[in-house]
Amino acid sequence: MEIAQLKNVLVESTIDVVSKNGLLGATTKAICQKAKCNEVYIYRIFGGKNELLSTTFDLLDSELANCIEYTLKKPLDGTVEEDFKKVFTTVWEFLMDRRARVAFLVRYYHSSLYANRPHDNRKQLYARALKRMQFFLKPECDAWWVLNWIYDLVFNTIGRIIKGEEKDELGARDKICEVVFHILYPCVKID
Repeated sequence: MEIAQLKNVLVESTIDVVSKNGLLGATTKAICQKAKCNEVYIYRIFGGKNELLSTTFDLLDSELANCIEYTLKKPLDGTVEEDFKKVFTTVWEFLMDRRARVAFLVRYYHSSLYANRPHDNRKQLYARALKRMQFFLKPECDAWWVLNWIYDLVFNTIGRIIKGEEKDELGARDKICEVVFHILYPCVKID
């Protein structure tokens, strides 16, 4: 297996192991058993387990940033609340259709590994989406703060759904969307 291919296999194995066992249960042995390779490759390719976890988070965060950016590029022609609901619904469904991936994101996002990361690269990753978001916000509102606040609420809720602590009923998405919109309402430009 070539290095690029092995790198992808290790990342996908990491997603699967972390989604099932959590970060503490994601040992190099468990990841490599899933990937059907020797543990030495984690160190040769990534430098160590924490770097593998960080690389995996960056990949998944990039997928989410691309989803948000793509969704914000679609024509929005309703009221501010209707447009917000369209964007929120699309991103929510994107997340819920990728449960193992979002379980990894949620677990990493709420870990000390994430808390200790520099966030400049992440802000750069979301730059185009943030620019589009700022179009809907009052000038004094910080789109980066808004996005991270939404992440906190959505990741907490989805985390509870994945763990089975909250029901994944059809109305959950709409309830969270309404709560987020009404809390953010003072920041939103009104037509």
